[in-house]
Amino acid sequence: MTNHFMLCTLRPLLALSCTLAALTAAGQSAPLPAPPESLRSSPANWTCRGRVLDAARRPLAGASVWAKGTPFAATTNSEGLFRLELPTGSYLLLVDYPGHLARPTPVSPADSVFTIRVYSTQPRATRR
Repeated sequence: MTNHFMLCTLRPLLALSCTLAALTAAGQSAPLPAPPESLRSSPANWTCRGRVLDAARRPLAGASVWAKGTPFAATTNSEGLFRLELPTGSYLLLVDYPGHLARPTPVSPADSVFTIRVYSTQPRATRR
C-alpha cells in the first residue's frame, strides 16, 4: 500500500520536475498557470467599508458583518472597522454581536463608507 501511495504521489512530481528541467536547459521558462476565476480581480467587484459602533458610539471589535443571502462576511477590527469585497449589486448588511441588535443596513456601490449602530438587548439594570 505504501509503495502504491508513493508511486501515485511522486510520479506527477517527477514528471513536472523533468519538464521544468528540460525547459530550463532549453533556455525557456515554464508558463505560469492562470489564477483560478475566484482569485482574478473583476471590475464588477466593489469594496464595502464601514464601522460598527455601540449605542454610546464606541467601536465594537469582533462583530460579524455579512451581506444577507451571500457567503461574503467580515469581522470588525479593534476600531470597529470592516471591509467586504462584494460583486456589484445592492445588499443588506447584517451585524452579529453577542447581546446586541442592529437593523439591516442597505448598501450599494453608489454609497461610500457606512456606520452601523448596534443596540444592547440587555435591560438597563444589567448593563455595565
